Amino acid sequence: MKIRSCIALSLVLIISGCVPSLHQLWTKETLVYDEAFVGSFKEGDNVWQFTGDPNDTSYELVIAEKEGKKSQLDAHLVDVQGQLFFDFYPSDDAEIECGDWLKFHLVRAHLFLKVEKTKDAFSLAVMDSEEVGKLLQENPKLVKHEFIEDSPLVLTDTPENLQKFLIEAPKLNDKVFGDPMDLVRITD
Repeated sequence: MKIRSCIALSLVLIISGCVPSLHQLWTKETLVYDEAFVGSFKEGDNVWQFTGDPNDTSYELVIAEKEGKKSQLDAHLVDVQGQLFFDFYPSDDAEIECGDWLKFHLVRAHLFLKVEKTKDAFSLAVMDSEEVGKLLQENPKLVKHEFIEDSPLVLTDTPENLQKFLIEAPKLNDKVFGDPMDLVRITD
C-alpha cells in the first residue's frame, strides 16, 4: 500500500546507528546543485540512481538494494562553509508494507551524510549516533536534540544551528562521522 512517506527507512537508519533529524539541513542560501551527482553509482551490492532537477535544486534517489528491495528518497545537496552534505528524506511516493496502526506511529526524518567528491566517484559518511551521543552528553548545548527510548538520539534544531553543529562537531570529536562508503559511477 502506498503511503505519503517511507517511514520505515527512518526506523532502519535509527536502528543502524545513524542520527536522524526532525528538520532539514538546507536553507535557500546553502542549497546547491551539481550535475556530477546525476547518474548511477555502485556501492557494495547496491546501486544508487540519482536523477536531478536543477530548477528545483534537488535530486530523486532510488537505491536498489539486495533481493530487489528499493528505497526512494528526496535528496538535497548542501554547502556549509565549503563542506558538502546530502540531506536525505523519504520520498512522498515511497511504499511501505505494514498495518495502518503502525503507520500512525512512524515519523519521517532527515538524514545527513558528509560528501567527499572526486571525478568519477564520491564517498558518503553518516553520523555515528554513539559518538554524537557522547559528544552531546558532554556538550548538551551544541545542538537541540532528544534522547528517545529505543532510539539513541534525534536532532531537533533549526537548519542554521544544524549546519553549525555539522561543522563544529568533528572538531570536538573526529569520530562523529563514521567510515565513508564509496560510490563509484557505473558507466553505461
